Amino acid sequence: FNNNGVEYLINNLRKRTYKGVVGVSVGKNESTPLEDAWKDYVYCYEKVYPYADYVAVNISCPNTQELTQLQQEDEFLKLIKPLKERQEQLSNEFSKYVPLVVKLSPDLFDSEIEALCNVCLAENVDGITCTNTTVSRTIIHGMVHANEWGGMSGEPLYMHSTRILSKVNTIVKGSIPLIGVGGVSGPISAREKLYNGASLIQVLTGFVYQGPSIVKQIVNNL
Repeated sequence: FNNNGVEYLINNLRKRTYKGVVGVSVGKNESTPLEDAWKDYVYCYEKVYPYADYVAVNISCPNTQELTQLQQEDEFLKLIKPLKERQEQLSNEFSKYVPLVVKLSPDLFDSEIEALCNVCLAENVDGITCTNTTVSRTIIHGMVHANEWGGMSGEPLYMHSTRILSKVNTIVKGSIPLIGVGGVSGPISAREKLYNGASLIQVLTGFVYQGPSIVKQIVNNL
């Protein structure tokens, strides 16, 4: 990911005065080979553990080379097993438990979703976020900037992400929390995330364009 590194991050986290929940998203470096990806995740998890309330295991960002390949069942298993093992060790060391929440892509096939969810359940993953940004441009085909590269967020993502959320919900059947994100632009779309199985909601693009008032608007109308 494009950032200043985990040491820079934790230096900021040490200085925070915010008392709410803070999640930290971790992923592999673009230069890290796929077979060594788990090392990056474990390293970052160890570093942020004392400061995070939960950690998002980002295996779905389309902007980092090879990252989405970690959503292949065998690759995901190689990643999540050492993370869960380290989680248990760190939990004993720090006397606190920092959940691991896996973030999925909206561009997965149903068979891929089912396989990933089954691994999450088998390995006692603490939650699933549905979803990251999409590389699909179907809904904005022909529009200005439609052919730009990278993950697309905002309202055009809404249907994709909510479909994945609903599918995941039918598989996990309430056994682990789901975070609904992608195209939330107000109370109606937020409610629909909840209706489709989300326990929690995240907002980014809506926050960018509407400012902090979107949060109050959603909370007051749920």
